[in-house]
Amino acid sequence: MVDNDAIRQASAWFARLQADANNGTAHAAWRDWLDAEPAHREAWLLVEQVQGRFAAIPSPRSAAQALSARELSRRRALGQIAIVAGLGTAGALGLREVFRQHWLAGYRTATGERRQVTLPDGSQLILNTATALDVAFSGRQRLLRLHAGEILLTTAADPAPSHRPLVVQTPQGEATALGTRFTVFAEDGESTVAVLEKAVRVQPANAPAVTVDTGHQLRFTRDGSGPLQANDAFVASWESGSIIAIDMPLGELVRQLDRYRPGRLVCAGNIAGLRISGAFPIDDTDRALAALTRSFPVRAVRRTRYWVSVEAAQAAG
Repeated sequence: MVDNDAIRQASAWFARLQADANNGTAHAAWRDWLDAEPAHREAWLLVEQVQGRFAAIPSPRSAAQALSARELSRRRALGQIAIVAGLGTAGALGLREVFRQHWLAGYRTATGERRQVTLPDGSQLILNTATALDVAFSGRQRLLRLHAGEILLTTAADPAPSHRPLVVQTPQGEATALGTRFTVFAEDGESTVAVLEKAVRVQPANAPAVTVDTGHQLRFTRDGSGPLQANDAFVASWESGSIIAIDMPLGELVRQLDRYRPGRLVCAGNIAGLRISGAFPIDDTDRALAALTRSFPVRAVRRTRYWVSVEAAQAAG
């Protein structure tokens, strides 16, 4: 099996070379990387193969692309307010708090947007789609409050005279960086930390701490954590603009793509277990759907502009 880290590196190289095809320095560096290890060549061949499926697929202008960012933000806000109006008092108060945190957060991204930020200490932060985060640096600690969404953090040495821990706080607990590069994802009452370099100490709110090392991930709630697991191939692949699927269940792929488009993208239950391999662009999910329907026995049924269902392809009659 091709190494997951090599797949992520190959995907990043592919995106870089596509974006700047005439950069001779980049091509030379890519060649050095390719020749460094046999695993790099295997990963490159795999990514080149799955990326090749997109070569003949046009890039349609989706309804979401036709709307301005301001209009999309207004529609999302109205939709959330409408949901609040339909809830009971306790549910409405909870959702209003989530709504407030997202819209008042110091850093936030809209659906389908990614954003790169350099923190005051020089650490590099990338916000994935639909993410809300506050930064609170003090003389005692470097704190990132992740209200919802996903971040990729590459830490820098603390320039302050006294060492201040760098902590990512989610609604479920805290992740303390131990000189590292890692992702944190907070969604639906659960957080996930995936470590790409070195280690992270995860502290659920009401359970013992767990140290997560390179190449592993940990899901946790306020009251405990699951077992340590090896990172999936697609961990952090969103940084380079794609979801890398290696034998991924279709239902999970559709759930991931749904995060990057306004409205709702769902998968029919009878095909959710279909295994998918490929590289699917997240900046143009209509193009990802087109590739999916060309390469696999599925179809995209558009019930409205904002409701798309992936279903089994109809048999030829």
